[in-house]
Amino acid sequence: MSSNNPAPYQLNFEERPRFLLARVSGPEDSLEVSISFWKEIAAEALRRHTTYLMVQESFPNNVSTIDMMQVASFLAELGFANIRIAFVDERRDQLDRNRLGELVAVNRGLRGKVFADEAEAERWLLAG
Repeated sequence: MSSNNPAPYQLNFEERPRFLLARVSGPEDSLEVSISFWKEIAAEALRRHTTYLMVQESFPNNVSTIDMMQVASFLAELGFANIRIAFVDERRDQLDRNRLGELVAVNRGLRGKVFADEAEAERWLLAG
């Protein structure tokens, strides 16, 4: 995004002892927003040579199932092949939809899993 048009989300990175944590939030999620922040996350993870990544997402709305599946398919193109990814969505009502996205992403070669609980996600992430 250009400096004249700031990103429609906030993305922060935190180096944890054994993994990189990316927190993303904003007023509204969409296909375009998701693709944009996943590109940023991939670039940062690759720059830091991360092998374990946790992504925490917090948006007030749900994206459509079709959009979520498109994003999940797109993730395979971003260079995450050697990165284990735990995805935590603040919206527990998204869990079933996110699990469908997990299936799509894993079928395209990603090593990832979705969670509704950060502690459970961290246990899974570091068990790998």
